[in-house]
Amino acid sequence: MIYSRLKDLIDQKETIEGRSLSYRTIQDECGVSASTISRLANNKMDRFEKDLLNKLCLYFACSVSDILEYRPNEAESCEL
Repeated sequence: MIYSRLKDLIDQKETIEGRSLSYRTIQDECGVSASTISRLANNKMDRFEKDLLNKLCLYFACSVSDILEYRPNEAESCEL
């Protein structure tokens, strides 16, 4: 299963910058809608657009692997 680490990245950026980051603030500074940020942060997204990941990587100065994490689930199979 793919999990979002966006909440961790937000927490880290808040600590480094010494300010609170709402989804609306990130929207204004990053160009990604607050609803999209919320869906990603709460693991409610099924598809990840390249443009979205690119904007978040630039904003958080990170790589895609810092945003998304794969955690194997024994109950899952490779069948689509």
